[in-house]
Amino acid sequence: MDAKMQATLEAHFATGKKHKRPYHYAAQRCVLDNIKKYQGVEFSVRTYNRKQRLLEDQGFIKRTQRGMRGKDGRFRPGSTLTHLTGKAFNYMAGVLRKALNIFSFYRMPKMAQYRFNTTGYLSVVGKVSGLVDSILSKGSPSGSLSCGLSPPPDPAK
Repeated sequence: MDAKMQATLEAHFATGKKHKRPYHYAAQRCVLDNIKKYQGVEFSVRTYNRKQRLLEDQGFIKRTQRGMRGKDGRFRPGSTLTHLTGKAFNYMAGVLRKALNIFSFYRMPKMAQYRFNTTGYLSVVGKVSGLVDSILSKGSPSGSLSCGLSPPPDPAK
């Protein structure tokens, strides 16, 4: 999976998380604006659609075109409903697991934690570990991937 596909998948997760659902029906422009704002990746609507199609072909998402019939009997397209599949949740749990493996090097013994003002950074590893365990144990999306991370304490206090 390339960086733009991963950015698109993460944007789907963030949009679904906002409404506490494993799906969303946000407009393309809205999702692209969020990708640019939060991930710093900018690409065109056409590239976004190609990445969407690849994610759908690989089984990460499922899209449903919604719409209605007009008075003249023609189909008038509406929003597209984007479902996150179990494969997408498993992939993101794998990404979290990799991050946990990287940050597990920075663990310190509990006895030494009183010496530093930056112990808030060390507690992130435990929270991510708990998040990965909860995702893997449930087997199905809970709709919310909030791991409850709080900013580190201010060393000036």
